[in-house]
Amino acid sequence: MDWAPSDNEGDKLLFLFDCGELGEDESRIQLDNQELDRREWVALPSLDDYVIDRIARRIRAVAAGNGQYLEHGLPPGL
Repeated sequence: MDWAPSDNEGDKLLFLFDCGELGEDESRIQLDNQELDRREWVALPSLDDYVIDRIARRIRAVAAGNGQYLEHGLPPGL
């Protein structure tokens, strides 16, 4: 959960879910073709080439095991 206050839009709570590793069987991923046109595995160091900074911060925090509660994508106090 990430608290993201905004003077213009009001406070928001954002959620990112870690669903674990898929292993070799990627066939379990089913895309809704009306919402998504593709998926791609991206290495953490390359996130900035794919998503905006605040989303990359959240993904990196969860990947590092610091994702239970965030403020603007960072552990509180940072």
